[in-house]
Amino acid sequence: MKFNVEISLDWIDDEDTIDSAVERRIVDAVADRILAKAQQKIEAEVKKSLGEIEDTIGKRAIAQIEGRINKTMDDWLGDDVTLTDTWGKPTWSGKLVDLIRTRFDEFWQQKVDSKGTVGGYGKTTSRLEWVIDKRIIDIGTTFAKDLAAEVETQVKSTLSARLKAALGDELIKNLGVPRLLESMKLSSQ
Repeated sequence: MKFNVEISLDWIDDEDTIDSAVERRIVDAVADRILAKAQQKIEAEVKKSLGEIEDTIGKRAIAQIEGRINKTMDDWLGDDVTLTDTWGKPTWSGKLVDLIRTRFDEFWQQKVDSKGTVGGYGKTTSRLEWVIDKRIIDIGTTFAKDLAAEVETQVKSTLSARLKAALGDELIKNLGVPRLLESMKLSSQ
């Protein structure tokens, strides 16, 4: 038997040998892999560095924005204002922050009824007292319900255990178990 094998080596130049062509191919493949790995590492480092830079810039920008907002608010709250009636006659004059404090105090000192509504006669409780009292009542009610449930559970379990023990003792007496045990002791002697 005779075989004729023909190999087409198009990738080998006429001036190259098979060894040099294979070597060149291997070197190229290794170089490509090294370049790909290096490129991945460089991209990862660049992304990490960019993330750190973005965080730093973002924090600085937020700090600057917050600083400007705080300065603007302080300036605005420090401005003088004048309240007037419908005819334009001044009724109050001072700093805006003082006006806010005054209105806040007035709001909490308004007299309310038992439902927390303003207006009408006979209102003796301030809104602040009403809110505090309502919260105390809510907390107290919840605490009392939880405590009652816990006490009920403990009473039931304790009562159940004692009843079982008492019924067990009574049942043993009624069935005559002590006499039966006594007779068994006598017969075994």
